[in-house]
Amino acid sequence: MATFVIGCSKSHNQAPTVHFLGYSTNTASDGARGAHFEFKNPSQFIIVFQGQIEPGGNHVITRLEPKSTKSVVLFVRETNAVTFSVTAMRVTSLEEISVPMPNTALEPTATAP
Repeated sequence: MATFVIGCSKSHNQAPTVHFLGYSTNTASDGARGAHFEFKNPSQFIIVFQGQIEPGGNHVITRLEPKSTKSVVLFVRETNAVTFSVTAMRVTSLEEISVPMPNTALEPTATAP
């Protein structure tokens, strides 16, 4: 399913918020740790959040329904001097479409005798 934002506005009365909750105590096999964030949408409108962690380039795009909260985990290797930049956009019109994808299963590769 694809979601297209037809129009958006950054100005409204009830501003969305993002809170950093902390890092996971466990470390993944590649050394990454989960950075936990909480996104809140107190408004009457759907909000689309776009966030980017630097350094590392991990990003998130998520949609929040009106009056809702969502927890998001992004994995980072650097846990010091990391910035999380977020843009929140109020959706003024939303069109959702489904696009069928053909089944393109790969055929088994023949082996040489």
